Amino acid sequence: MALGILGLFFISILFISIITIITTLFSKNLTVIHAGFIVTLVLTGIIIFLTVTSLPTNYMTSQLVGLLPGIPALAAILMSFQNKEYGVSRAARIVACIGLASSVYCFIFL
Repeated sequence: MALGILGLFFISILFISIITIITTLFSKNLTVIHAGFIVTLVLTGIIIFLTVTSLPTNYMTSQLVGLLPGIPALAAILMSFQNKEYGVSRAARIVACIGLASSVYCFIFL
């Protein structure tokens, strides 16, 4: 029963991430783009936190691999600060979605 609930949790995280990525990349409304960008970054942080804290303390290499998707997320944050007049740039949204996709990948397979 616990493995079934864990499987549903993984599927729901995957489903929410796919919807967030689609919303962030393909929306035309600027407020939806900005909100999707923020949700993408927050979801990336939550998934990285769950990945790193769910591993035992002696799995240091796996924990470091679990932290790697934070690099594109930080790069997306820095890229979003560069372009203040026009909102979030397309490149920043793509980098944020890459960070989210890689964090989901690490969450499921680590």
